[in-house]
Amino acid sequence: MTPALYFTVARVTIAGLLFWAVSLPSVNSHLFFRLAIFPVAVWGFYRALKKEAGWFLILFYLLVAAAFNPISSRFEKETWAIIDIASGILLLLSILILDSAPFDTVLKTPGGKRVRPLTSIVFGIAWFLLGVFVIYNAVRNIERIAKLKMNGRETQARITRVTHDLYQTTDANNDSRTLDMYVTEYIFQTEDGRLVAGSAELPDNPVSRLSADEFRAKYSNGFEVEKDRLIPLQVEYEEGNPTNNRALSDGKGAGNTILYAILISLFFGLCPIALGFKVCKENVPELLVEPKTRKPHSESGAV
Repeated sequence: MTPALYFTVARVTIAGLLFWAVSLPSVNSHLFFRLAIFPVAVWGFYRALKKEAGWFLILFYLLVAAAFNPISSRFEKETWAIIDIASGILLLLSILILDSAPFDTVLKTPGGKRVRPLTSIVFGIAWFLLGVFVIYNAVRNIERIAKLKMNGRETQARITRVTHDLYQTTDANNDSRTLDMYVTEYIFQTEDGRLVAGSAELPDNPVSRLSADEFRAKYSNGFEVEKDRLIPLQVEYEEGNPTNNRALSDGKGAGNTILYAILISLFFGLCPIALGFKVCKENVPELLVEPKTRKPHSESGAV
């Protein structure tokens, strides 16, 4: 088997794994799942660079590797479903652009010559939709914080479960740093007696004095707090919509959250939109050009 064929089989397998993950509750958080996808994404990034397959394909594999890195990637279940489906579809489509040797016979036909620009346009549309999705989420986060500040009420919640996680960031010298985070689940009661659940990422362990390594080793599946044990946590919730809540000790702050959302929307929102337009603009003319067919030569001396 050639490297192109090996890579094609790997992409088909990973695409199937991604589609399967959508039907499961939390498979994306499992290390073995990421360890299956991450190497294939890195492999694709390397081969896209080596083959000069196009910057949009290089960025795609880089994005998949970032989303499924083994260290830390936390999204809501609905967001993971979108990432899984989109990544699976685009992985399959990338077969027609990068290492497409197993399909060269079909792609060299007059109709097949339209497949590459059409596939590139699909990638351009995907980049555009990604930018729209990022901006939508940023605006939603800003709106959520603004409503909390205008209609917020403070109350005491009870911690129910804590799980250790790692957060990758950079310092002032642009050096990579790994921070310990504690995903803390809690419940609280509103003034009208409703019981509401929430979660927050806290920089300090609210339930144990163990070191981060010891806590992670001892409670790999999370620390469950007994129902008769009260570990308080101060939270803020929106009056009339208590599902919009946050822990006051999460260390982020409303201003930082809004600034972060604006920066994310400007860079990771507007840039993919611009890139998507560029990819479509480059490939639409090629798609519209009629493929040239070879005309039969007349025999010499024919009447």
